[in-house]
Amino acid sequence: MHPFEEERLFVISDIHIGNPSFKNKDSIIRFLDFVIAEGVNLAINGDGIDFLQPSLHNFISVLPDAFRRVVRIAQKNVVYYIIGNHDIYFEQLLFDMETFKVVPFLDIRSGTKNIRIEHAHIYDDLYIRYPKAYFLIGKWWGYFLKTLPSLYPVYGLLEKITGTVRVVRKVSESPSEEKPVYKNSAALILERGFDAVIFGHTHRARTVEVNSNKFYYNTGSWFQHPHYIEINRGKIKLNRLDSITS
Repeated sequence: MHPFEEERLFVISDIHIGNPSFKNKDSIIRFLDFVIAEGVNLAINGDGIDFLQPSLHNFISVLPDAFRRVVRIAQKNVVYYIIGNHDIYFEQLLFDMETFKVVPFLDIRSGTKNIRIEHAHIYDDLYIRYPKAYFLIGKWWGYFLKTLPSLYPVYGLLEKITGTVRVVRKVSESPSEEKPVYKNSAALILERGFDAVIFGHTHRARTVEVNSNKFYYNTGSWFQHPHYIEINRGKIKLNRLDSITS
């Protein structure tokens, strides 16, 4: 795949619209309005909509308003959609809608920088070794979340016990709190000629220097502390949503 030329691009991931624990409607609407006002292209780096752990109420209350704004962005700019593990159920629908430029990963050139963007679930131990169990656990957990949405942070406890289940908790910039496989995978990609790698999936927002001015970024999730990445002529910055001025 040849890189797309993108002087300026916003990147988000792991919004999980429709998940029983998603409570950030105002935040995603605010962000999409910001993208419209800025007139820039947008990359949704996987798990934008959650069909693995769905809540009909959350779909109805959030998706129509959010999607109308995404359509407005797509009318004047490009909206990339990179497939994540919660997107697999409706991947064909994304293609058929023709609103998004759907890709398995995204290589861009901005300024003098070559940047790889991908969701990174393919580096998840559980997903690789036990794909059927991965989706069964996801569905099972979704049933509990419908009853007790506040249970989502329990993923932290499960991760400590199993070492495989992803966690949503308070954002930390400490690289030691994320599995080394993601930084190591980013390092391998950087060795192939990229200057930066942007992942999602882990739900932990961070900026990590891997080697000599080459960086791994993660956009975190939208469950607690929403972040987005701005790429501007090769400069990459991880921003908290609350940095956007009204």
